[in-house]
Amino acid sequence: MFTHLHCHFLGSYSDSLLDPDRDLARVKDMGQEAIAITDHGVIDYCYPFYQACRRVGLHPVLGCEVYFVDDARRSIEANDSYRTHLILLARDNRGFENLVKLVNRSWLDNNFGETRGLVDWNLLEEFHEGLIALSACFWGSLPQKYITGGMDAAEKEFAKYYDIFGGDFYPELGRHGIDDEEKANEGLIAISKRFGVTPVVTNDSHYPRERDWRFHDIIIKTRFGYATDFELDVRNYYLKSEDEMRDLGFPAEYYDMATEIAQRCRVDREVFSPDLGDERFDPEGIVVFSSKQVIIDAYQALKDVTGAWKIRGRGLQEIIDSLPRGMDIAQALRESPPLVGWLEENPRVREAADRLVGIPRRLQPDFSTVIDLPFEKIREVIPVRRARGEIMAAYPPAVLKELGLPLKSVDSLSGTAPGFSAWVKQLTMMDEAREKYDDRDFTSASILLEGIIKANPDDLEARFLLAEAFYFLKRYGQAVAQYEFLEENNYNPWRMPRLLTRKGWAYSWLKETEEARKSFERAIALKDNYAPPRYALGVLDYRQGRYRKAIESFKIFIALRPEGKQADKARGLIRRMGG
Repeated sequence: MFTHLHCHFLGSYSDSLLDPDRDLARVKDMGQEAIAITDHGVIDYCYPFYQACRRVGLHPVLGCEVYFVDDARRSIEANDSYRTHLILLARDNRGFENLVKLVNRSWLDNNFGETRGLVDWNLLEEFHEGLIALSACFWGSLPQKYITGGMDAAEKEFAKYYDIFGGDFYPELGRHGIDDEEKANEGLIAISKRFGVTPVVTNDSHYPRERDWRFHDIIIKTRFGYATDFELDVRNYYLKSEDEMRDLGFPAEYYDMATEIAQRCRVDREVFSPDLGDERFDPEGIVVFSSKQVIIDAYQALKDVTGAWKIRGRGLQEIIDSLPRGMDIAQALRESPPLVGWLEENPRVREAADRLVGIPRRLQPDFSTVIDLPFEKIREVIPVRRARGEIMAAYPPAVLKELGLPLKSVDSLSGTAPGFSAWVKQLTMMDEAREKYDDRDFTSASILLEGIIKANPDDLEARFLLAEAFYFLKRYGQAVAQYEFLEENNYNPWRMPRLLTRKGWAYSWLKETEEARKSFERAIALKDNYAPPRYALGVLDYRQGRYRKAIESFKIFIALRPEGKQADKARGLIRRMGG
């Protein structure tokens, strides 16, 4: 018997198509009896997954693929985005409780630019009880130590994990047709034999069927809100049958170990309904907001599909832009007769758009509702994280209600806590401004943001977004003024290389070339491996006829970012300059 222990469901936002309500029945139909959830860095979907498994008769294994670094504080202070992966599975109720605490601490204390929470050796040491660990895909720290440092380095890394987890740490093997993965397998098997442990085989699953790679590819290409040229090397990250897994050619006991581990993981339903106590939320304390999902609708699905597949057509963009937000494809077809005809001529687009509609892109705070419990209690019992500068519950709203978490409307506090209500009103305005900005309505966004800054001149997040809006409105002088204010007031160091690069472009449009150069060079000084200012310097030098310098910058840029339109343009300019 085989069990999938490395599976990404919808909580791996913008990297998965696996839906616990839709896709688990197929696992049961394939004859498997258990399955794990291991979303990237979050446990948002553990409860929906648990309930869906029970409905179809599968044994649920609750886990997470965390982002791992040696020392989280050091990574954050150095603005070092390098991280590896580690799979953590809850062996029992105590293990799930510790998984909640560990993931929460990663997001609250080790937050890397609100993009991920970081887990390090200290967190593992504190919260390892009740957890089983797998070394993860070949981007785990153990396989990476072998790939880059050889057996001695890998053995030292294994010993660190063994000191924490003992016999509950397992090397993880996969076979997707990637050279580094095969090299890692070689080392992990050797280490397993040397230390007398049995490795476990997984498939790192992100979508239900092999053919679904096409739709996963769109999700990946458009995860930043626009189409990129990013492409995965292989197309086999799906839920394989047991026969398909065993055909990968590993020894039988490596597959059997997956099921053995799954059967050891026993978490009861009661772990999701802990004692919440009688104490309630204090408006003067730390606030935890409810959350809301940003869901792909018909407009976004059609935009993403046509963008990823580079489909152009006369009047197509106007048809898509005319669609009201929040509709599925059927509703959009009723609303837009031109869309009906176009999709009839392009059935592949219709199929792909139907597949994407309803998938959550991200979770963000719902500033209309707070969790009516003290922060100290919330962070111990349900997943939370930071987003848009605030703390929110990471369970989807429907889950919060089903689990009986007490919720309170912010409007109900206007009489008893007017200061709190006024603060939340500012947050709501900022949220609206972000939505306008995301919809590329930069004029409306700038008006809202100027109002926020007038009320609170020290709101640096509002100033950053206003600077970006001014830039896209080609109001470059006003953009520069905001960027310089942010620099002078020690704005988020994680964003500073991006800020300086954008400020440099604004200066270049203002024909202030030397100021532009200083900004680009300072961005590089802050983050040497950040590609955009390298490209910008290349363009600046090309325009000034400094071809040797331009070629040098473009070559460094291409080495850092070899794919995409700018890389192609850089190669073209290098050829034009005779480089």
